Amino acid sequence: MQTIENRINELHLGDPVTFRKLTMFPLKGQGEPSIDYLTLDEALSAETAGISEVSRSGSVSGLKFLNDGDKPVFLLDGEELIGAKQNRILNLSVLVPEHAEIIIPVSCVERGRWSYNSEGMRTSNRSYFSEGRAKKARMVSASLGNSMPAMSDQCEVWHDVARKSASFRVRSDSDAMSDIFEQHSSRIDEFVDAFQQEDNQVGALFSIGDNVAGVDIFDKTSTLRHLLPKLVRSYALDALDSNFVTISDNAEKAADEFLTVVRSLETRPFPAIGMGEDVRFAGDAIAGGALLNDGAVTHLCAFPLKPEADDVSSFTRSRMARASFRRRAHS
Repeated sequence: MQTIENRINELHLGDPVTFRKLTMFPLKGQGEPSIDYLTLDEALSAETAGISEVSRSGSVSGLKFLNDGDKPVFLLDGEELIGAKQNRILNLSVLVPEHAEIIIPVSCVERGRWSYNSEGMRTSNRSYFSEGRAKKARMVSASLGNSMPAMSDQCEVWHDVARKSASFRVRSDSDAMSDIFEQHSSRIDEFVDAFQQEDNQVGALFSIGDNVAGVDIFDKTSTLRHLLPKLVRSYALDALDSNFVTISDNAEKAADEFLTVVRSLETRPFPAIGMGEDVRFAGDAIAGGALLNDGAVTHLCAFPLKPEADDVSSFTRSRMARASFRRRAHS
């Protein structure tokens, strides 16, 4: 899609910053805000928004979002919501109109609880870990492509949380993802301190070792400023869980290659939940999508997908995807 290609072409990679196994490549450029909105944390702090179960009995895959303010509210793909009958994560990015009530699509990340510990929900300081965001993005795209709601495979999400808990040897009475982050918060927060937003930075591409883990791009620097710590925690958890130790010049080559592939990906448009248009990436090598409003990219996220049969590096997968796209373009 030309809007996405143009946006990525406007940006350039800044100098990488590395802490332990994780590297952040700042994506710098001019902001292109077409809509004045609040982030979810801002709206909740201002008490102009609220999140609750869709009914007293609740629904695992949906939550009620009320925006009583005069500005739209932006909700980030993978952002964690705490409370009510169980903790959830956002299935995709949403821009909720002012003075509106909508149902937002979510996945559960607390399998062992289905009882109220609060009426409303609050945000946490993190988002879903990046490996899970990649799988979830693929599942949501597949669901939309089959003319279904923006749903994940809930059992697969629970499996990924359980596997991550086991990897970190975390015991949780309710099988909550939050317990993984909280029991390792001191180590994770070291990453947050290491990765600070730079001037004109509107996005970030993260690599673990030499392997691209994902990219998030926003329409303005202020949105990244609010959300970068949540994203860093997401990628940091996977970095702590990774066996990749190599950090070399290949990481920068892989970052460039990954962005080249993303800007050229085939896309499928769908009506957004809330405002704008939701565009999903097609293909088997990269998952993700973008939320578009008034010809601008409000948010884009993209993640390399791990093949089922082997463990090919993200750099290799990106080159394969680019070659595949070129073959299709010239056929």
